[in-house]
Amino acid sequence: MALEYEVLENGWTTQVHTPIQDLTENDKRDVLDLMIRNTCVIWKGQNLTKQEELDFCGSFGKYDFAHVPDDDSIPPERKALFYPDYAGILRVTGRKNEDAHAGHFAHDDELEWQCTHPSDPYRKPTVSLYAVEGSKG
Repeated sequence: MALEYEVLENGWTTQVHTPIQDLTENDKRDVLDLMIRNTCVIWKGQNLTKQEELDFCGSFGKYDFAHVPDDDSIPPERKALFYPDYAGILRVTGRKNEDAHAGHFAHDDELEWQCTHPSDPYRKPTVSLYAVEGSKG
């Protein structure tokens, strides 16, 4: 089965219909091409584990690791921004963890993502966002 997708009306957003878990290596190369040619590539209705999310992002190259060691010198509210067993995934949520600490950007305002430090030649070229709940648009 070929990769199923459509370019949306704005001309710079592509919505992929093939489930991430069903992508072949050739499909992933096609997705990479979509990522290069379009500003935004989206999937709706996915149900990924944290490991599947890391595996998918890792299939396009290296990703940044948000390593938080089990070090008592790091404040618990700072550790709460990350998933300790999944370095590379930042918790962007108001939901409290088991230690009653919220994640990054834990406010009620609309969150607009941007490309941080576009002039930095060493920054990673993409951002992957995986909404678990409460997202729209």
